[in-house]
Amino acid sequence: MIPLNAASTPLDLTSDRINRAIAFSQTLPNSLTRWQSHLALLALEGLAQYFSERSTPIQFDRTQARLLEPSEFGIPAAINSIYADQFHLALFVVDNEIEFPMSLMQNPAHFYIAASVNEEANQIEFYGFLRGDRLNLSSTSDATCLIPVSQLETNFEHLFWYLASLELSAIPLPSSSLAISAQWLIQPLVNAAQWVQTQIDELSWTLFSLELAPAGMRASANAFSADLSSVFTEIERSGLQIPSTAQSGYRSIKLNQHTFRLYITTWAVEEAEWSLLAILESIQSPTLPTGTQLVIQAGETVLVEEEAKARSAYLIAQIIGDWNEQFTLTLKSVDPGDRMTIDSLSLPPIVFQPD
Repeated sequence: MIPLNAASTPLDLTSDRINRAIAFSQTLPNSLTRWQSHLALLALEGLAQYFSERSTPIQFDRTQARLLEPSEFGIPAAINSIYADQFHLALFVVDNEIEFPMSLMQNPAHFYIAASVNEEANQIEFYGFLRGDRLNLSSTSDATCLIPVSQLETNFEHLFWYLASLELSAIPLPSSSLAISAQWLIQPLVNAAQWVQTQIDELSWTLFSLELAPAGMRASANAFSADLSSVFTEIERSGLQIPSTAQSGYRSIKLNQHTFRLYITTWAVEEAEWSLLAILESIQSPTLPTGTQLVIQAGETVLVEEEAKARSAYLIAQIIGDWNEQFTLTLKSVDPGDRMTIDSLSLPPIVFQPD
């Protein structure tokens, strides 16, 4: 064992943050690794609280944060795609030694933060951090790599100094060729039947009403693409009738260094049945990158899989289920040549459960 000394005083998590970590971990399908994932989620809440309690102009953004599920029991979970201003942060949980999850190298970060979680006391401590350009891994073939304490910067204030004073170009990041592991967008489970129109959730979706379509949607240039209303019109011309009372929301998602906007619309079809309609568009270019996939699953069963071809402007997928069914949306980036998955991200289940 390698003794570690905390670089910060213990941070007491608020009850809201504890409950948020619990709620998300309960949506994860893999019960064997749920505990490691729960600890990583608590560490994320601790880091968010740590930033919020400091008087610093550095903006902390967790809206794209991903949970990297361990491949097996005993391997620490990790979280990446956290941003402090423009710097990419990643987070992993340590115990008595620095066991670095190799899954973090799927998307290299500028800084890797080592945290300890006392789950019984609901406390988080930060042991320090690693600069991405100075990371020295002795092995990349295993699930984890032990890192000497000497590599760890234990003055946590240095992290904030780097964030405030460095340019992004000061920390060059390597490309990655690692296989993609299971990755989950960290957001609350969506019960679309209880969405309230015009409500905005800072961690997930911006909601809108189809009663405003088409003229209102065209006018909301800051929230919708100029021709999204025409997409809904074409969908209805194909025979799918969407009631004006349907619940709808959208959010941005990053996949393989590209930013997309995902829209979902849900409504009750008949007694105890509901419909889920998903639309994916690029907000960086007029068309989607070739090989982008939109997948809807029920458990492990793939129900719908749509893939962008050359010059595809949208991907559209729709499914009908019972009120006791939940669906998982997964976005994938697939190399159109060798069909290898470049990036993959799943959202927590979407359910439709009226009171």
